[in-house]
Amino acid sequence: GAWDLLGEPRDPNDKSPDVTRAIVFSLYQAYIVCAITEETLKFLVVTQFPSASFVNRPYGIVVLCIASGLGLATMENLGYVLFDDADVSYLIAIARGFLDVALHTITGTLIGIRVAAKEHDVFPFYRIMAIPFVIHGTYDFFIMITSRLGSSYPLVNILPVFSVVVVLGSGYFALQQLQSLSELDSIGPIHPDKDDTDTQSESQNRPSVRYDRTL
Repeated sequence: GAWDLLGEPRDPNDKSPDVTRAIVFSLYQAYIVCAITEETLKFLVVTQFPSASFVNRPYGIVVLCIASGLGLATMENLGYVLFDDADVSYLIAIARGFLDVALHTITGTLIGIRVAAKEHDVFPFYRIMAIPFVIHGTYDFFIMITSRLGSSYPLVNILPVFSVVVVLGSGYFALQQLQSLSELDSIGPIHPDKDDTDTQSESQNRPSVRYDRTL
């Protein structure tokens, strides 16, 4: 049944989880449910939401995308803390406060850079989102598989270390990518017919960053 996918034992008398099903479901939840959904929401914030129409500089796009990621991290962390066991909630809150916030900031930065860059060098959707998808999914997978198998297989409990490595490595990569953003910002506003002295009424008519899905 569906509960088998969660790693529950198929035999009621067997208390050990089904390893294969736990791995498959963790992969599905990490990469499809969490990574694609959450990262796509960040992309939509800077391309489709009305607030994007006020953004006229590459750094502004990145900041807006990071802000959306931090909002997701806050909601996600509240859910884990409020619905987890009371004895470990503080530990979870502290750990996720550092790692999840860092993760969403990093992927938001990468998405924002790609969206800003496409105004000068067009990137198709898969190029914008592929790296954030992989980073987010890999980070979540190590944590999810540990929560499902860690109690039965103690060695699995070392896997969250790889989540930390993912955050540190992707953070360094994001910092390197920010160098290209400074080059874009030196070019000028994303919309050349507008500048930073626009009045509020003009900025309301400023076109938002739109992504051509036909590319």
